Amino acid sequence: MGSKPISLPKKSSHVVQAFNFKNEDSLKDWEEKIFKNKSEYHVIQEEGQTFLRAKSQDASSGLFKKVNYDLTPGLYLAWQWRVTTFPVKPKPAELSNRSQDDFAARIYVVFPGSSFFNTRVIEYLWDKDIEEGVFQSSPYSGKVKLFVAESGIAKSKDGWMAEERNLFNDYVEIFGQKPDKPIGAIAFMSDSDNTHTSSSADFKNIAFKRKDQTGSSSL
Repeated sequence: MGSKPISLPKKSSHVVQAFNFKNEDSLKDWEEKIFKNKSEYHVIQEEGQTFLRAKSQDASSGLFKKVNYDLTPGLYLAWQWRVTTFPVKPKPAELSNRSQDDFAARIYVVFPGSSFFNTRVIEYLWDKDIEEGVFQSSPYSGKVKLFVAESGIAKSKDGWMAEERNLFNDYVEIFGQKPDKPIGAIAFMSDSDNTHTSSSADFKNIAFKRKDQTGSSSL
């Protein structure tokens, strides 16, 4: 007689904080950081769904929101995004390159330090050419890490791709140590200032989630 299959417990999860873009007034809850010129951010309603649209023309500015969460095991960041225009890069195989440090879609998780130089950042990117899972230091700072979470043209029919990252595990892998600072901000950006081209992307259903090992799932 064969043995019965082992039933593993499911991970239950609950939303810690969701970031929804319901209308243009939703953007008032976000602050803007301008590096060079202004990328455009608008809330779009299309085919029964609402999302944030980011467009850049030789520009680099992002939206950010302050938060305060200890990065402990089981904390995830989930979101959906799609890219409609990738910036054109002369050396597309190079991830960390100051002259072409442009990406159609970035999501930042920021761990503030006592100063800018002690602040650590994970930038989740969608890159057209570099494969998923690759990460390198930003050309501007060794404490800022570029992580390719999605690569190439979207595999879904409507262009939307869903992501879910274990932030604790990613931090340990990327920085080589356990986190010693809380998450202080989350940010979004589409930029194209270094390549002097254009980029655009959409974002929706962004949320911090907590997952635990239990016998059932709450979602």
